This record gives sequence, C-alpha cells and structure tokens, in this order.
Amino acid sequence: MSWNENVPQSDTTRRRHGRFNGESKRSNALTELEIRAYYKAVLGEQRVPDSQTLLIMYTCPFARHTDGFTVNLATGSWRCQGGCGEGDVFAFEMI
Repeated sequence: MSWNENVPQSDTTRRRHGRFNGESKRSNALTELEIRAYYKAVLGEQRVPDSQTLLIMYTCPFARHTDGFTVNLATGSWRCQGGCGEGDVFAFEMI
C-alpha cells in the first residue's frame, strides 16, 4: 500500500512541488504594504517615509559602521554596503 494511494493526484502534485506549485519565491508571500509595515516596526516610523520606494540609511542596523544600508521597500530586499550581508525580509528577521 502506497502512502498516496487514497490521496487525489492534485494533492500529491502540490506536495511534490511545494505549496505554490513550483513557485518557491518567498518574496511573493508578502505584499508591498506588509513589507513597508514590517520595516516601519523594526527600523522606526520616522525612518520609513510613505513616499519612498528605496530607503537609504547611513548606518547599518546590525553593526556600528557608516558604509551605508539600503532597503527596497517594494520588494523587501536589503543590502549592507559594509559587508553585513543582503537578503529579503525573512533574512532580515533572522539576523
């Protein structure tokens, strides 16, 4: 008896290819408003204006260097020019 004998084919396909049926990009999981709200909560309300798409900061929130830190508020991607790293919203949360 197979583990998927009583499971319809569509369910086994979903399990094999992941939740989004082949779309494994995490950036599709959050909308732009959710990304903006997250960074506002973490970095502070005054640092994340509503009119900007690209946020440029002079100090990194992870280390005390002034090489620069940018956040794309439309996609959620961030990058530290001082070498701390880069990633998406989920990677920012994990650091």
